[in-house]
Amino acid sequence: MVLTAFRNVADTLRSLENDAVTFKAAVDAERAARLSLDITHRRMAAGDAGILDVLTAESTYRAALNTLVLARAARYSDTAALFQALGGGWWNRDAAGNPDLARRAACKPPSK
Repeated sequence: MVLTAFRNVADTLRSLENDAVTFKAAVDAERAARLSLDITHRRMAAGDAGILDVLTAESTYRAALNTLVLARAARYSDTAALFQALGGGWWNRDAAGNPDLARRAACKPPSK
């Protein structure tokens, strides 16, 4: 049972590592597609490109943006899986010696 728990944590950490690589690639692809779209818009304004070129660049940019959103969602999903694999809830446990178990530590409002 303990080995299974360690394996689950290791698997989710590996997934998060892979998600980080995928996310960086998706960010780079989105930036490149956005740059390509900007260049295509400028080419069209200069009369060097047609509307089909712009639509193709726009489609590529939207696909890259969609991939970026999916990569971000995968990171969030795997982060939640890591919390679950770790058992979750440790941040809400009372510190040892707390006389009032019903009270939790609370954040103080920022001072002005």
